[in-house]
Amino acid sequence: MLKNPFFTYIAVFGVALLAYQLGWSSIYPPLSDAVMWFFCITFSVSAIGALILEPILRTVRINASGILPNWVAYVLGCAFVADMVYTGGVPLWLIASGADYKYTGFGIPTLHVGIITFGGVFAAIRFSDYLATKNRWMLAQALMPVVYDILIANRGAALMAMVSWLFVIVIRRGGVSLRMALASSAAMIAALFVFGIIGNVRSGDVIAEIGQPTETFSESGIPMPYFWTYVYLTSPIANFVDTTNSAGGLEPKVGELIASELMPDFVSKRVLPLLGAEDRVGFTQVSPALNVSTIFARSYVYAGWLGVTLVFAVFVTLLMLYVMAVSRSAYAVPAIAMLNTFVVFCVFDNMIAFTGMSLQLIWMVILPAQRTGLLLAPAAQSQHLDP
Repeated sequence: MLKNPFFTYIAVFGVALLAYQLGWSSIYPPLSDAVMWFFCITFSVSAIGALILEPILRTVRINASGILPNWVAYVLGCAFVADMVYTGGVPLWLIASGADYKYTGFGIPTLHVGIITFGGVFAAIRFSDYLATKNRWMLAQALMPVVYDILIANRGAALMAMVSWLFVIVIRRGGVSLRMALASSAAMIAALFVFGIIGNVRSGDVIAEIGQPTETFSESGIPMPYFWTYVYLTSPIANFVDTTNSAGGLEPKVGELIASELMPDFVSKRVLPLLGAEDRVGFTQVSPALNVSTIFARSYVYAGWLGVTLVFAVFVTLLMLYVMAVSRSAYAVPAIAMLNTFVVFCVFDNMIAFTGMSLQLIWMVILPAQRTGLLLAPAAQSQHLDP
C-alpha cells in the first residue's frame, strides 16, 4: 500500500492533520468544518484512486540495476563543484562563519536548476541500484547529491532525496518488515534532528519566537530541534485554514489559476505577466516567517473552493497518468518512488508548480535507458511488485 501515491496522500495529509490537533503552537487557528469536510472528501476519492491503481502497480517490473552508466556520477560531481566554485565557497561554511551569503543567489544561473533536480533523480536511481546489487560504490554515488544538498544548506532537496529512498526500499522489497520499520524510524528521527540543527545554523535559534510553542510542548521534554519539524509539518495546514477563513469573496481568476498552479513556475513566471499579473498570488499566513502552505492554498485565493477542486482534479489525473506512463519503464521503481515523494511534499507547497520537484518527474520520463545498454528481463522472468 505504501507504494501507492493515493495511499501516500491519505497518509501524509492525515498525519499532518493529526499533528495539528496536538496544539503545540499558540498561533494556529482551529480547524474549520469546511477544511475538515474537504479532506474527508479528498481522502474518499483517493481511496478509490488507490484501488484503481493497485492492479497497475502490481505489474511493475523490478528491473536490473545499472541503468545509468558510471560516467554520469563523475559529470554530476563536477557540476556540484562548479556550482560552489561559481558561488565562491561552500554555503554551509559561509553561513556558519557569518559571511554575507544569500541562499537565492546560489549556483550557476539556469544550470543550477538542472543540476539540483537531476541530482535528486540520480540519488533515487542509484539507491535503487544499490539495493539490487549491494555495491557500495552505488551507495556512495547515491549519497553524492545528498551531501551536496547539505553543503548548500538546501534541507528541502536533501529530505526529498531521503524520502525517495524510503519509497524505493518499500517498492523493491514489496512491503515494510518490522525491522525495516524500526530502522527507517530511527533514521528519520535522526534526520529530523539534523534538520532542526541545520535550521538553527541557517536562521538562528528563532523557531520558538516564530512558532510560539504552547506549554504542552514545553512541558513534553521533546528537544527543541524537533519543533522545527512540527512547525514545518503543520504550518502549511494552518496557513490553508487561515486562507479559507479570510480570503473569501474574491472574483474567480481561472486563467491566472491555471498559469500559476497548474504549470511549473519557470513557465508561469513568463505567462502570468501576459495575464496582467506580476507574480503568483499570496495567501494568508499565521506568521510572516511561515510562508508555505499546502498544494491548495493559492488555488483558494484564485477561485475559492472551485479552484481547490480544480487543482485536486488535476492532481488525481496526474497521479493516474504518471503511473501508467512509467509502469513499463526501466526506471519504474525510482520513478514511482519519486512520484510518492512528490505527493509527500504537496503538504508544503504545490509541487505541480514547483520546478524543483516537477522537473524531477520529467527527468524520469525522458532519461534514455536503452542507450546505456540495459537489457530488460523477459516478462516471465522479471520480478513484480507484491500486492
